[in-house]
Amino acid sequence: MNIQIRANTQQQQILLAKNATANIIWYSNEIIDADAYIDLLFTPENNIFKSIEHKPVIVSSVITTGNNLPKNFARINAWNTFLEKEKLELVTNNEIEVGNILKQLNYQYILV
Repeated sequence: MNIQIRANTQQQQILLAKNATANIIWYSNEIIDADAYIDLLFTPENNIFKSIEHKPVIVSSVITTGNNLPKNFARINAWNTFLEKEKLELVTNNEIEVGNILKQLNYQYILV
């Protein structure tokens, strides 16, 4: 599985330490064809993956609700202290697919 991720340097280091089984492709101002997308720097004003409609997109957001996001989007709380833990809080309508993505990044999750 190829996952494109937008993250800052500290978040990249945390994710690399997880020893993911997925192939991580870091976002560098260009969206590539991937199986899934993650934006750890998400803001509603700078939703870089908004053009992705038929693949899962996971964003770090605790303020923007699912009603204000496209249907293929899921939310996690990825503040650095949360990102370092084994389990992430997940809000999604597609638990199986999004859960599989998180598992390939070596995360467990809790639906909230």
